[in-house]
Amino acid sequence: MATTLQQATLSDGLEALIEKIEPTTRTGLVWTRADVAVLLTGLRLMRDEARHLETIVDRARWNDKARREALEGGIADGIVTVLPIVRRPSLSPEGGAA
Repeated sequence: MATTLQQATLSDGLEALIEKIEPTTRTGLVWTRADVAVLLTGLRLMRDEARHLETIVDRARWNDKARREALEGGIADGIVTVLPIVRRPSLSPEGGAA
């Protein structure tokens, strides 16, 4: 299993790990110290990438929640007026999108 680590994305790293381990499902797995070191290094890189992605998702969720709360607060305070949705007639003869 001792190979160089070149990981483009988290999913690529996980796929490489699966490809290395999957053939051993029937035969068993033997690890050398070098194999364990490469595995741990790869897992740490994947963990760091997962944390980075979690941070991006958390930030987006927090911003979305703050945006919603600001809009709801503006509506409640009368600062923002919600207008009714008016359906427009279709321009195409079939009634579909142009």
